[in-house]
Parts: sequence; structure tokens; C-alpha cells
Amino acid sequence: MLARLAAAVLASGLAAGGTFAAEAPPGRVEFLLLAPRGPVRVAVDVTVDRQPFTDSAARYRDTLLASVDADGDGRVTRAEAARTPTPRALGAGANANDAVEELLALFDAADESGLPAEQFRAWVEGVMGPPLRVRQRFAGGDAADVVHVLDADGDGRLTPEELRNDQSISHGVAGPYDFDADGTLSAAELAPFRSATQRAERRHFPPSSPFRLLSPAAAPGLSADLAARYGTSETPPEPHLELSVRLIARSFGLPRLAVVENRAPERLTVVPDRRSLTLTVDADEAAGEPGLEVEFAADRVELLGSDAISLGLLDMVRADADANDYLDEMEFPAANLPGGPEFEDVDRDGDGQATREEVRAYLEEDQRLANSRIYLLSEAARSELFGLLDANGDGRLTPAERVAAAGAFAASGSDSGALASLDRDGDGAVVPGELIGRFTLHLGPGRAPDRPPSEEELETIRGREPSVPTEEGPEWFRRSDRNGDGAVTWAEFVGPRDAFVRFDADGDGSLTPDETAAK
Repeated sequence: MLARLAAAVLASGLAAGGTFAAEAPPGRVEFLLLAPRGPVRVAVDVTVDRQPFTDSAARYRDTLLASVDADGDGRVTRAEAARTPTPRALGAGANANDAVEELLALFDAADESGLPAEQFRAWVEGVMGPPLRVRQRFAGGDAADVVHVLDADGDGRLTPEELRNDQSISHGVAGPYDFDADGTLSAAELAPFRSATQRAERRHFPPSSPFRLLSPAAAPGLSADLAARYGTSETPPEPHLELSVRLIARSFGLPRLAVVENRAPERLTVVPDRRSLTLTVDADEAAGEPGLEVEFAADRVELLGSDAISLGLLDMVRADADANDYLDEMEFPAANLPGGPEFEDVDRDGDGQATREEVRAYLEEDQRLANSRIYLLSEAARSELFGLLDANGDGRLTPAERVAAAGAFAASGSDSGALASLDRDGDGAVVPGELIGRFTLHLGPGRAPDRPPSEEELETIRGREPSVPTEEGPEWFRRSDRNGDGAVTWAEFVGPRDAFVRFDADGDGSLTPDETAAK
């Protein structure tokens, strides 16, 4: 189903008049910038460790198939297929259940010898999808969802009248957000709920983004989107801008980004640097049009593979509240393992315990999978509407402040005033899109990071001696004592169980400097 769906999406993209994955050279990513005067086509040739990034995905599938077809007979049995990472872990996302059903149907239709290896490989390829994943996040700015909360008629526009309304907050449209019933709205009360799905990587940019993928897979609904914006569904036949990006995944070398050709200098102003460039599209100073400004950045790898695995194991130790060296279903979410797995994705034997060995196996496979992909991360800087409305800066939005802001907004129109300046089209209302200023598009190896590791975490996972209150015991003991209490528990110990038992002379479940120094 997934493979057929991917083929259908690709075919629909070709019918729309664009040049997509079937015609793109290996390692090329193409996308549109939805600029003011029309779409701008950008082509980026991407290598990872000096190979086209698409080669990494092919190598991963080859390696996975070789490990599954252990006897090398060219067929995959049900028992062998059970060694495959779950479809969700492979990146199927919401389509994971469909992928499982498709695989079961394939086995039901096959004979007792199983599936031909190439048929199984095609299933894996459909589940994994394109080796490029996208994310969008907002940098700083308006964490408070002001427009959504105060938009009384739900049309996506915040007008002066809606600011004036609801003066008695506890009885108006914003009432459900006034959790402490004090008649004001704080930034915390207006902050939208965050979930794992909001952080999840996608195969396409969301509609609010100015980017639309052309390859490796066409954005769904692209033709209709272009027609609604520009009156034509045609994609520009050739790239306006060609870039090359050299990423490095297996070392800490610096990536490189370069301009190959700018074919539309009348529309595009490009200011390059070694790892980034700033692109301004359709700017017209005489007419006061700032255009669309985008920074492209090539990201360096945050963590090498071994460090990423060590960090995941450290997160497991932190989540293991009862220190019994496995995670149950209640403890598991606190580990926040990379890739956002469900409990059953890690607990492969189904015994209700995600053991250290199972967590390590998941992390190792996830790292191999991450190394087969690259990411595009769209980061948007938003104007802080809450701060403009909060006149006295006390972190609370009162009815009086809203009325005052509405009066200033209505009186000044789009000519002056901090709030009115957000109304870029001068229609007397603020929409979420007008809060977004500069975009940054990050291109990097692996998975887009949620956060960089802290210095303390890096010290721990890379074996540099953390701060501990004692200098007793051998060096490995001091490094293992992560909480600095002068003892090493089994949860902190990085060796095999039999070695721990040999050191633990009194059998109390923890090692002291004297016990470890004596052997």
C-alpha cells in the first residue's frame, strides 16, 4: 500500500508539469519558494561523506536485507521478517498499521518458502519513504498563541474589534484559557500544548511554510496550491538557483555550501558564506516591498554514532526510576529516545520490559537508519505579539491593555504603531502569517535535533571526567559515578553483570572505591 501510494503521489507530481524524483539526478533535492511574485525553483545537490545522499538509503536497505535473510537463500520467511525494525521505527509514522497489514497480506499470498528478497526490499523501501525528512519549528518569538485564542469568529484574523471584545475574560472566548480565573491572560496560559507529533519529522512541509518539495517526492496538492496563489498550476521548468551542499555524518568536519548558478539575478540576491547563504527574493526598495528573506545553512553533525547511543543509554538510566535496569511502560516515555518510538518498538520480545540490551539494539538500529537520511528544517522567527500587547511588561494581558492596543491599532492603520506594523497587507487585521519574519532552512545529516546535548551530558558520554566530590577509586570508577555520591550502582556501571558481581564484595548492589581498588 505504501509503495503504491508513493508511486501514485510521484505520478501526480509529474502530471502537474514539474520535474520530480524520476528525472532528478542522484542526491538532488528540489523545492519551490513561494515568493511574492511567483514560485522560485531551487535545486540542491547534496552529498554525505562525499557520496550522493540517496546512496546512504540504498546501502541501509541492502544491509538490512542481508541481516534479515540470514541464510542467504534469497527469500524472507515470517520468522526472518520478525527481525526487521517495526514500520513505525522505520519511519512509516501514521501509516505503520497499513504497512503491517500489507506485509501480512504479502506473506499470506506467498508460499511456505516466504517472500522473494527483492519483494521484501520493495516493501521496506515503501515504508521508509524518501531519504529526506522535513520539520518546521518556530525560533523564539510568540510562544503565546494570541491570534488563535482571541479570534472570536474563527476566521484566522485578529481585528481591533476582537481585541476590544471579551473584556470580562472569565466569561468570554478566552475564558477557558484563564486557568487561575484572575481576569488576565498570562503567556503560560496562552502557550499551545506541545506533543510528540508536533515535533515529528514529516515527508512534506506543512501548508504554513513557504517551501514546497519537488523531489525526492512531490508535495501533495501542489498544483492546487500554486493555482490558488498565482493563478497557474505550472511549476517553473528549470531551477532559478542551483546550490551544492557537502555534509559530513561520520566525523566532526565542517560542511560546505556553495552557489553553482543563479539564473534569476533580477529576482534573487544571494550573499554566500562557507556554511550558509542569505537569499532575498522579489525585494523592491522603491515600492517598500521587503520580499522574502531566507537563510540557507548546512548543519554539522551534533553527535557521532557512538555518542548518540551513549546519550540514549544515559536517558534510559535517568528514566529508570526504580533502578532495576529496565524500563516498564510507565517509565518508558521519560527516556524520550530518538525517533519517538513506542514501547513495543523497543520491547521486541514483548515481555513488558525494555531492557538495556533492547534499548541499545534499538539505538544502534536507529542510528543506522538516521545515517541513511538527511533533513530539511525550516525555522521561522516570529514577532512577539504578546509582548506588544502587554504594555507594562508584567507577563499578563489585561482587558485594559487589550482595549488600549485595539484603539492604537485602529487609529494608526498600517502607517505607524508597533502593533499596526504587523498588518503587512493593511487590511485592518493580523493573521499568523504576518507574525513570521525571516526563515532559516537547515540542511543536515541524520535527524533534525530537538536540542543539543548539554556540556554535562557530553562529559559523561565521551568519558571526560565529570565533577565528583571524591578522587578515590580508579579512573573508570570516578567516571562511572554519574551522580557523584561516591558509589557506582548497576545502573551506572557500564560493564557486564558478572564483572559487577565480582567487584561487589558485600553484595549490597553498589560498588565503593575500596571494592574496585582491591581488584
